[in-house]
Amino acid sequence: MNFSTKKLTFENSLPHLIATLGAMFALFGANAGCIAIFHQPEKPDLSKLRKF
Repeated sequence: MNFSTKKLTFENSLPHLIATLGAMFALFGANAGCIAIFHQPEKPDLSKLRKF
């Protein structure tokens, strides 16, 4: 998109701003879900630990 030939006004930039914010929220949500599901640390085997 060539901004030098097209006058950038509030009416022109608002849909782009909303789309960008939506994409950012979608990306954040996807990354947070991936971290919550797939990047959990391994749990130790508690049966091998000595009980006091």
